[in-house]
Amino acid sequence: MSNEFSQQVLDYHDFPRPGKISIELSTAADTAQDLTLAYSPGVAEPVRAIHDDQHGTAIVTTAGMLNALEISGEDIHEAKVVCLGAGAAAIGTDKRTLADALAGADVFLGLAGPDMVTGAMLATMAPNPSVFACANPDPEIKPELAHATRSDLIMATGRSDYPNPVNNVLCFPYTFRGALDVRARYINEEMKMAAVVKAIADLAKEPVLQSVKNADGIDETSFGPEYIIPKPNDPPLAGPGGRCRYRNWHRRAELPK
Repeated sequence: MSNEFSQQVLDYHDFPRPGKISIELSTAADTAQDLTLAYSPGVAEPVRAIHDDQHGTAIVTTAGMLNALEISGEDIHEAKVVCLGAGAAAIGTDKRTLADALAGADVFLGLAGPDMVTGAMLATMAPNPSVFACANPDPEIKPELAHATRSDLIMATGRSDYPNPVNNVLCFPYTFRGALDVRARYINEEMKMAAVVKAIADLAKEPVLQSVKNADGIDETSFGPEYIIPKPNDPPLAGPGGRCRYRNWHRRAELPK
């Protein structure tokens, strides 16, 4: 091949952006309501639909436009359910035992099932407790009940339609973006602490952009009990030009080579 042709090929694959295919949004993803419908808690509904009728996979996912290969006996429809990323977990936890554990506790972190924590249990926790009820789509205790029971708590859930959504979309797209930017060969615990925990915690204390408030339909918000974690649609998470603002991990953690 001539040098001229080789350069044409390289330019073809490099511009206007690297690669030959891309993934584009086919639905709106601009507001908090969009996120509620697309991910938590809304994604539980298509998961249930697929569980009830696997032929419905082609309606609520891209399966109708894709070919796939089954690996290790895995059913492709079940794989689709996993890829949708949400479903209610059911872990058999003895409530009485749970009541004993909550008495005097400062923090509750739940990833189990719906309505497992009662108002009476919550009332026995230490002053100013932090309650992370992250079962999805239905938390271990509903925020309405929690706030009606106590006025001194910080409440978070895994749902986008309540304040303080603990949502993995806050971290995993940008973790991988940062890893790609610095050409890391794998992701270690130090990187996760630097890029996910520390950087996101720092961002939560910065002034909230007007575009974020507009997307949430709120006039004002700042770091405090109702805002302890950034919104997933906060542009600084991705940084200028879509480049992860936390890509300079070498300043905060030693990168694997």
